[in-house]
Amino acid sequence: MSQKTRISQSLKPNMGACYNLFMADLGRPEFSDDTYRAWLEDMKPFLQAGNTLSRAIEKAGLAKHRTTLYEKARLNDWFSDKIHAYQSYLGELVNEISARQIRRIYDYVIRGRPLSRTDCRIFCFVATHHRSCSPFFVQRHEIAVKHEVRFQQTPEIPEINYIKPLQTV
Repeated sequence: MSQKTRISQSLKPNMGACYNLFMADLGRPEFSDDTYRAWLEDMKPFLQAGNTLSRAIEKAGLAKHRTTLYEKARLNDWFSDKIHAYQSYLGELVNEISARQIRRIYDYVIRGRPLSRTDCRIFCFVATHHRSCSPFFVQRHEIAVKHEVRFQQTPEIPEINYIKPLQTV
């Protein structure tokens, strides 16, 4: 007999037929995958809006199941994959919009049309911030040597070596 079985049997009340079978095990009962899918559907619009898991749980009204949802998300199974997919939805939309803008700017450049100031700003923003552009547009940082300026000290007086003229006799 295992230790878990002995502990669960010592905790069982003598209730006969109306005894809940889940009460024999320590901890709370497991939820089915259908329950997790229903909870995920409740949180889906909030996760797609870019909210964190905590905020999505609150907005979906699942605060009393917060620990259960966090434990399920920590298992790195289908549930956490769905959460990550829903959370990345907003970033994918932004990426798609910026890619379309860059394609439009590229067409303007190929056709020889002048770029507006807004197009230049969009191009510069994507070039400096998008992760796919970082190998091509590396931000350079230069280090300048700082020279100390000493105040309250007497300036150095340079030594002048005079050459004495030769004496003629």
